[in-house]
Amino acid sequence: MAFNVTENIDFINSTEEHIEKIINILLKNNVYFSIIVKSSGVKMSPEITGVINNQSVYMRFDMIGYSFETSVISNNILIFRAGFGSGKDIRESEVSMDLLNIIQIFIDKNPILINFADNYINIRKIIETENALNEQNIENNHKIDRAKLFKSKNRDLFGKKD
Repeated sequence: MAFNVTENIDFINSTEEHIEKIINILLKNNVYFSIIVKSSGVKMSPEITGVINNQSVYMRFDMIGYSFETSVISNNILIFRAGFGSGKDIRESEVSMDLLNIIQIFIDKNPILINFADNYINIRKIIETENALNEQNIENNHKIDRAKLFKSKNRDLFGKKD
């Protein structure tokens, strides 16, 4: 089986760190930028009907002005405030997304980052599930071994002979 680097957890983690570093550099140096993100990973609070279109796979956010000024990264999540609509109909919402939902970062029309760690959500869930199962199996085996050890050391207490 060929090694697929874009599905490797080390590559995925490195990509996430790189995205965070790039955004922090842009924020620190007051450089406006745009991001292309997977629509499915965008959360809004309060949710504004019609902004996240289920038909569209990707969304673009221009990180300028208020959105730029309110941008922060916390626990690998980009959070910012944005206004949606126009004129008197503008509604404000807090927008958040996992850093790995960011597919591209642009300055003007020039891409400065492209995220190739594609299937990260499924891969992370699989790895986290496998790790949890392994930990549970180790813990269960440890409990069984401790129970056997206890019984063997304390046979006289239980009146049983093996």
